[in-house]
Amino acid sequence: MADMEMDGKIDFSDFARLADYWLESNCQESYNWCERADIDMSGDVGLSDLLLLANQWLAGTYPSSYCLDNFDDNLMGSIWTMMAPNEPNLWLDETNQRLEVRSTGVVDDVALYVPNGWYLDTSQDFGIKIRYHNELDSETWAELLFSLAASSEIKNNHLQFSVCSLDRGPYFYYELTQNGSQIDELYITRLSNDGWIFISYDTVLDEVYFGINGYGPANAVKTVPGLLQGDWSGKQIGPHIGGSSEYFEVLSGQAYWDDLIMDY
Repeated sequence: MADMEMDGKIDFSDFARLADYWLESNCQESYNWCERADIDMSGDVGLSDLLLLANQWLAGTYPSSYCLDNFDDNLMGSIWTMMAPNEPNLWLDETNQRLEVRSTGVVDDVALYVPNGWYLDTSQDFGIKIRYHNELDSETWAELLFSLAASSEIKNNHLQFSVCSLDRGPYFYYELTQNGSQIDELYITRLSNDGWIFISYDTVLDEVYFGINGYGPANAVKTVPGLLQGDWSGKQIGPHIGGSSEYFEVLSGQAYWDDLIMDY
């Protein structure tokens, strides 16, 4: 693809990258094909790459896009199974054409939609995004949770990006857990109750990107290298969506997901 900036679109920023490497003749895989400017991976940047850029001009990164679930039917679809060990005190309610996180405030736990027998194809680039709303003002941990994980290993191996509320104020939270141990975490100030979470993957670099403004490294607030082809190689990875609450009541309409979209 001609999206050299990996920002989800093909435009003048990609043309500028091509110009920077114009007529370069030492492009190699180890140098990421001259930062992707060698689009056809021929070893040099020239007319053939310019023609590919022209053919994809103003296109999106991904040739196909579809909605995995817009939650409009107010029923849990057959693509999901529910993981809610403390239901009915903490649960997911698909209602009002969205997926709401609900809690009575008497438990500290999590509820998730887990893929029912399907998973992402990590042999190719992909993007997956979901819309959020979180207006909670809590003094204890409460979050909308979006993660990549193997369903059978979600507690021990997961990449998590959450839309959180706590006494520190609204924020995003990233966490990588491997083999039951937390490897990395990051807190990011959140400025809005509404927005999108973007997760994308580059197979050439074996990098996962988490963004709040778009796909790819140009929009990434966190880049995770060497995982899907490394320690997680061979695992069946899928998106998990839901939320958690630490003894905090969550009412209808306060925290929910909507429009889960897959790009590939």
